[in-house]
Amino acid sequence: LVGTGAQGATRMSVIGKSPMTLPEGFCYGNIGGFVGAELKKAGFDGLVIEGKAKRLVYVRISDNKAEICDASSLWGKKVSEVAQTLKEVYGEKVRFITTGVAGERMVRTAVAVADHESAATGGWGAVMGSKNLKAIAINGSQAPQVAEPNKLKELNRYTVEIAKRFRLAIPPMLMGRKDLGLEVIGKGQCHQCGLECIRGKYRISTGQEGYRKCQSMEVYLPFTYGRPEEPPETLFNAPVLCNEYSICTWEVRTIVDWLYACYRSGSLGEEETGLPLSKIGLM
Repeated sequence: LVGTGAQGATRMSVIGKSPMTLPEGFCYGNIGGFVGAELKKAGFDGLVIEGKAKRLVYVRISDNKAEICDASSLWGKKVSEVAQTLKEVYGEKVRFITTGVAGERMVRTAVAVADHESAATGGWGAVMGSKNLKAIAINGSQAPQVAEPNKLKELNRYTVEIAKRFRLAIPPMLMGRKDLGLEVIGKGQCHQCGLECIRGKYRISTGQEGYRKCQSMEVYLPFTYGRPEEPPETLFNAPVLCNEYSICTWEVRTIVDWLYACYRSGSLGEEETGLPLSKIGLM
């Protein structure tokens, strides 16, 4: 149903042998936004990538066509830089999946990142890096057909109506920091979807807005690390910074919490780790 306009049908599964499983085995990640629908609009229900390229490449997909392109100019770039380059080449409406430096270096927890601040955990960024695959760029202009469009419209109306019962996008635990002004101002706005989910559009007191999940904003709560006066941008931009390098927010939070606990207890110091542990909580 992805790409047909069915409410909630915006997800795409990334499936393969995951470096995050021990021992390594098949796993899956889930990614939302627009990229799954764009793949369907390009005429494809799925994409299978086998083997490893002999050079740095990205896959270009358009209507009923796929090709392998040189990605040497994209290698080493952050996600936003890849996005900008692909938009310059294929237009503002291009949809993509890519990975950052962590994926290129095959960090086992590296994520695959798509436009609309979407990401799939499971080590898929590392898998892309292992294949010398930097990105998948997609443009589609076809309209997937449904057998009974009127019944689909009726189902959509019903689905939207029952979804009005409650809001699922919930701001993270802010420990009394009302000055941050964090509020949910809209829905996740994935492809042709008007339903409530755990993704939402947020605004902070400075006026900055963006799409986030509640968990991702909890990845780096500065006041948790004794930084009560740190500005709200630190909280809000931390998950975006993780995406830039394709680092999993679930893993980062666990690692930073552990490092902070070790530093506070005196078990680890800056000299032996080579990390500015005294600055945890700062951007």
